[in-house]
Amino acid sequence: MIGNQAAVLFDDDASPWHTICQVQAHDKKGLLAAITAAFSVAGVSVQRASVRTERGRAIDVFELTDRSGNKVPVTQQLANARAIITDPPRGLPDSLPALVVQQKTGEGAVLVGHDAEGRLSMQYRGPGFPPQGYAVLVVDDTSQRAMGVLVVNGTEPVNHPRIGAIIGGSNALNLYGVRVDWLSVSNPRCPLFGPASATS
Repeated sequence: MIGNQAAVLFDDDASPWHTICQVQAHDKKGLLAAITAAFSVAGVSVQRASVRTERGRAIDVFELTDRSGNKVPVTQQLANARAIITDPPRGLPDSLPALVVQQKTGEGAVLVGHDAEGRLSMQYRGPGFPPQGYAVLVVDDTSQRAMGVLVVNGTEPVNHPRIGAIIGGSNALNLYGVRVDWLSVSNPRCPLFGPASATS
């Protein structure tokens, strides 16, 4: 999020070469500079941009890669065997921020619990929970701190260990875990999970 009225949407499926990032925010002086500075600090390259304003609202679309020219999504870490989490992490807070990928109204939170087998059982609270897909618990590989949960309306990973489930309404999705270099995927000026919330 950038400011109080901004939305940041990521799409890994629209392009075979780039991660698409759409930023919608109140148009103000310096907004584009703040967005591109956030990309630079995060180690992300802008390959192409479309910048427009409608009724005082900026609607900017960026085609992004990492500095090696590859897509930059967190979910790609599931292809890295060293990044995959095979057991539920210990010491999780009672609540974590959640983001439904590719939904305009996708910010929510998850309440964290465990099932009888010790797997994570999370309850999603918020709009836009998809009827199919999967979820990814994102853990900072440096601090081992859980940063949030991405709910992905897409094809589920194959042959990866499930660490639990996330439930939204009457739908349940498998939960996977991944460790990431948090500084390379989120930036304080444009955080992946929005502003920090007080969670215990």
